[in-house]
Amino acid sequence: MASSNPRVTPDIYDHVYDTLFDMPSHLLLASGEYGVDFVRHVGARNNWSYVDPGSNVTYETILVGEIRPSLCGTRFSAKGTHYMGSIQNPTFIDDDTRVKNLFILGKPSHCTDELGALFNNQLMTLRSVIEADLIEQNALKKNIIFKEWTSHTGSDTSGDPDYINVVSEAMYVTAKSGTSVAGQSRKKHALTERAQHGKTADSPIAAIPTATAKAPTFNRPTLSMNPPQSHNVSINDVYRPNVLYDYGGDLFKHKNSMLKQLDFRDVDDSLIPPQRWYSSFRQGTLVMVRASLHAFNWESRRVYQVNAHTIKVLDGSTLEVENRKQTELPSISPQMATCSDAAKAMSTVQLGKRPLDESV
Repeated sequence: MASSNPRVTPDIYDHVYDTLFDMPSHLLLASGEYGVDFVRHVGARNNWSYVDPGSNVTYETILVGEIRPSLCGTRFSAKGTHYMGSIQNPTFIDDDTRVKNLFILGKPSHCTDELGALFNNQLMTLRSVIEADLIEQNALKKNIIFKEWTSHTGSDTSGDPDYINVVSEAMYVTAKSGTSVAGQSRKKHALTERAQHGKTADSPIAAIPTATAKAPTFNRPTLSMNPPQSHNVSINDVYRPNVLYDYGGDLFKHKNSMLKQLDFRDVDDSLIPPQRWYSSFRQGTLVMVRASLHAFNWESRRVYQVNAHTIKVLDGSTLEVENRKQTELPSISPQMATCSDAAKAMSTVQLGKRPLDESV
C-alpha cells in the first residue's frame, strides 16, 4: 500500500461524500441492506445474482474506493486475470476466452472520517451477505469453500477485510465482418502511453496525464453515473488488441477478436479509450463503480463476485503507472538443471578419503 498521498485535488473527498449523501440510499452499497434492498435470485446452473425484491430486476449499486497496486492483487493488463496453466499444459487466450480485469479497491488514502466510514460500510454490506449464507449453510450441514468479494492486506484473514475486489467486463469480443476499427496504430500508441507513465531523468515520479490529473484549481466534478456520450469515443468502438502495449506473445491466439471499449470514464464523463487505460487507472486513482453482485456455485465451492459495469475516475493519482510487459508462457529454461542432471553431476564426484593434516 502506498504511504504517500496520491490525491490531485485536495478537497475531493468532501465533494465525493456530499454527492453520495445526496443519492438515494438504496443505490449505495454502503447503505444497502441485504434482504430489503436486494435479495438472492437463483439462475442458470444454480448460480446466483442479486435483484431488486420488488421488480426482480438486477440490483445495481454504487461504490467508491482507491485502486491498489498489483502487489495488493490488482490484475489490469492485456491478459487480465487469465490463468496461463502449466509448462506441460498451457492455457492460451483465443477467441472463446473471456478475459477480465480485477481491480482491488481500498479505503481512500488520508480520507475524511466520513468517507472512511462509508468505505467500511461497503465492506459490511458485502460481509452481511456472507454471514447470512453461512447461517444457511450450517443449518443444511453443508461444507462449502467460498471465495469472498473482499480481501485482506496480508495473509491473516481472521479480521475484517480491507479491500473490495471488483471485476471488469470482458475485454475482447469477436468482431463481425466489416466492423470499423477505432484507435491508433501500435507504434503511435506506444509512444503516447509510455511518454505518460515513463520516468524522466530528473524526476522519480511519473508524468501525470491531463485526462485524470487536474490542477489544484479543480472544480467540483460531475459525479453522475449516467453521463453524456463522448463525441470522440463510443461504447460500441472496438480496437486492434495491440493498442495495449503489453499485448502479444505466444499466450494470445486470437484470430477474429478485437479489444472492446469498456465503460471507463474520466472526471469529465468522457469515455477513456484503451490507449489511456493504464495511465488513467493507475494505483491511487479514486474511482466510483456501478456494479452488480453475483455468486458462482460448484458442488463444494462458491465464488462471490462484484461485477463492474461502469468505472469512473473521480480524482487522478500522482503515483507511478506500473510497468507492464508482454506475457511469456511458462517454460523450462535451457540452462535450468533438472533433477537427473544434478544426480549425474553428483555421481561423478569421488573425493575419496583425505589424509589428516597433522601440521594444523
